[in-house]
Amino acid sequence: MQARARLVQDLSIAGARCLAVTRARLAAAGGIGAGAPHGWELADLCLRLVEQGLRNVWTPFAEVVVAAHELLPLPAVDGDRARAWLARWARYIDDDPAYNPNLTLDGPLFLPDLPARGRAADDPATLSSPQG
Repeated sequence: MQARARLVQDLSIAGARCLAVTRARLAAAGGIGAGAPHGWELADLCLRLVEQGLRNVWTPFAEVVVAAHELLPLPAVDGDRARAWLARWARYIDDDPAYNPNLTLDGPLFLPDLPARGRAADDPATLSSPQG
């Protein structure tokens, strides 16, 4: 198990079988399937919750048991409706705010990529290499 999987962390999109949201929050977000392409309705809901200032939190302290035959890949996103959906959420798809800006977007996940994306080199929030 990767070290990151042992940490509570924010995600932009949670897996459908791992999503728990109150009825009031669900209603405030417009419910499930508000314009998303088929198969992407819960991803759309997660992003709408993030836009409302809420967090999608992943925890290693929960266990979800799912039969292998229930694990289906997300369908391809194509067609006009899908293109509109991708355009709507481009800022999350192109630069996921829940993904650490100090980590690379290219190659294997979770490798350092300094200086951080989208931050000035003199920004104190940017991690830098230790001075020798």
